[in-house]
Amino acid sequence: MKSAMNHVRLDLEFEPCQDHLPDAFLKADIKKHGKRHIILATDQLLEHLSKAKSWYIDGTFKLQQQLFTINAFVHTDDHAKQVPLVFILMSGRKKKDYHKIQELGLQQQYNNDRGTYQYLRQIMALAFLPEDEIEPMFEHLKAQAATDQLRQFVEYVSQTWIHNQTWPPSSWSVYMMAIRSNNDIEGWHHGLHRRASGKWHMPFYMLLDLLHQEARLTALRIRLVSEKKLKRIQRAKYRSLQAKVFALWDDFSHQRKNAQQLLRECARLNGPSRQYTQR
Repeated sequence: MKSAMNHVRLDLEFEPCQDHLPDAFLKADIKKHGKRHIILATDQLLEHLSKAKSWYIDGTFKLQQQLFTINAFVHTDDHAKQVPLVFILMSGRKKKDYHKIQELGLQQQYNNDRGTYQYLRQIMALAFLPEDEIEPMFEHLKAQAATDQLRQFVEYVSQTWIHNQTWPPSSWSVYMMAIRSNNDIEGWHHGLHRRASGKWHMPFYMLLDLLHQEARLTALRIRLVSEKKLKRIQRAKYRSLQAKVFALWDDFSHQRKNAQQLLRECARLNGPSRQYTQR
């Protein structure tokens, strides 16, 4: 299996030929600690990204397992759509970069132990709290970690998300913010694969041309949003989820629920299912 995965992995050990690169599309070629990240974007899309209040990162692994995008919402009045603004090719992709719970061997407990399941979902629901409530509630949860695996996990969360100057709670709290689903990007994934004629793991220069075309299509989508000719459709389940979360926030703001109650209720509504962790 490992040999097969190495076979389909995109080889980034080369120097790009400038004659085959679209003008001003290659924005950075970062090599550090034996890894490489090739960053692709147009000036116009970078300008939109610089104005976005929130960025969303997503992997497009079906087309190429080492490709991910940085996305943002563009909007005019009530017309809004999430679009990819930067494309990044990386030399490697490891499970530990994406699924810390699985890396620490907590998947089985999450799937089968109700206490672990509820505990981890509360950790993952901390973002629904006001930023000044996140650290106190995290410390409360941290004190309840009963196994070495859970203690390792909360230490990871502490270093990465709670006491990290780059990503402090103020940067990721979504308290009183509208829920943003990735429906737009899921639709874009399907369209991108269709426009690639169903090809899997494309060679670098074919992929480069395809992504440059996508950047031009993204610019068109942004213009259509600005002209109020294109808008996103929010699925009924997300509208229902948003209504429930805002009702909980209203209860908290009017002191009908405390922070611990808010966290528990949000944890019931949000988080990966047991089936998701088995993927």
